[in-house]
Amino acid sequence: MRNKPIIIKVLHRTLGLLILWVAAVAVGVTVSDVKIYQVDFYGNQAATVTDTEWGDLEFAVTPDGDPDKYYANLLIRANPSSATKWVIRNMGVPDSASLGTSTTLNRFFDLGTMGVTSGTPVALLQYDLQLTNTLLTTEPAAGTFNFATVLTGTYDIGGFAVTTGTSAPTNPGSPPSPDPNPTTSTGTRSSGMRTDMPDIEEGINECAPVSITRSLRWMHNRGWINLGSKSNQDLIDELEFEGNWNSSVGIPTLGNLLEAKLNVTTGMPIVTKFMVRNELGVSSDFVTSAGTAHYNSGSPNFAWIKSEFQANEDVEVGVIWRDHDGTPHLGHMMTVVGFDEDTSNGLKQLWLQDDENQGTSNTRNRRRSSRYEDSATSPTLKDLPTSNTVEVVLSESPMQEPVNLSHYHVE
Repeated sequence: MRNKPIIIKVLHRTLGLLILWVAAVAVGVTVSDVKIYQVDFYGNQAATVTDTEWGDLEFAVTPDGDPDKYYANLLIRANPSSATKWVIRNMGVPDSASLGTSTTLNRFFDLGTMGVTSGTPVALLQYDLQLTNTLLTTEPAAGTFNFATVLTGTYDIGGFAVTTGTSAPTNPGSPPSPDPNPTTSTGTRSSGMRTDMPDIEEGINECAPVSITRSLRWMHNRGWINLGSKSNQDLIDELEFEGNWNSSVGIPTLGNLLEAKLNVTTGMPIVTKFMVRNELGVSSDFVTSAGTAHYNSGSPNFAWIKSEFQANEDVEVGVIWRDHDGTPHLGHMMTVVGFDEDTSNGLKQLWLQDDENQGTSNTRNRRRSSRYEDSATSPTLKDLPTSNTVEVVLSESPMQEPVNLSHYHVE
């Protein structure tokens, strides 16, 4: 990573489309279609919580040959005379080599820092999105602030019940706080991104079978496995049948989840591995007549997810939503499509793909950034709702050496 000055210039703005050019030595990162959302939660299985303090930044990144890795920093304010708040700090952005094609990225942030209270709709705000190729150790000087009409976002997901929780959460909790400022701006950074993970919609509580279906279809598209004439819906139906899926809770147990994966992939050149949170009481391989899911000891951790990803394996992460007192609810499973780690500030970030508005047709998947917090007892995704815990991580390894790596890069 080279230390060089970064300049952000607005090239064009029309009909809500904002295109930024981040100047580097000869080329720059192209950012477009910046949107700001105020997020509503739930609706399918719990009462909708509207106009929350949760904000959502969305922008598209297009590769252009720049070898540098960038960080996104978001400043917001209510109006030109109000205080500026640095709400997203040093968020890792995939480099051009990782992207392969234009990709839309999302990250939650805290509107409450601007004085917004839950239940109060926000119509308009100002923002300044800056991309730098070095970590910022102090709040950046304000650049060009742009007015944004705040859109309504929806986060309504569920369908994963590996603990005793069988009810849907009713309160998303507080929005994520930004990381403290790093004390140094030099360190080692590694990252990877998959932009060719299939976009597959989820019905209500279908996150687990669809997450696995995305991964299987991705491996098929690369020629590592052969799904024959099976459609995505065929795979979802099979996973639901083999996993004892029901419309109320999705796939009910960890055993059901592993059994579904093994039964559907019988005969395929795949090795299935998993990690589970210690409290689930699993400490050995999961063996059935259809095959074996290989147990990896310890709580799910970032290092294992990263190593599996770097080994060209597909990975799914399952969380349980919890109240602040620890009471478990139904959870959610997502497909891992990227990671970003920086030793300068301790950044451990995953990119997670899923359908955030289940049961609604024609809604696209999102690739969402979340910081990963390791813990021997309660690992968590810091930028997702509620006091969630990462309960299980699945990994599928193609037995043959992968050779088709277009649109995929790791370091």
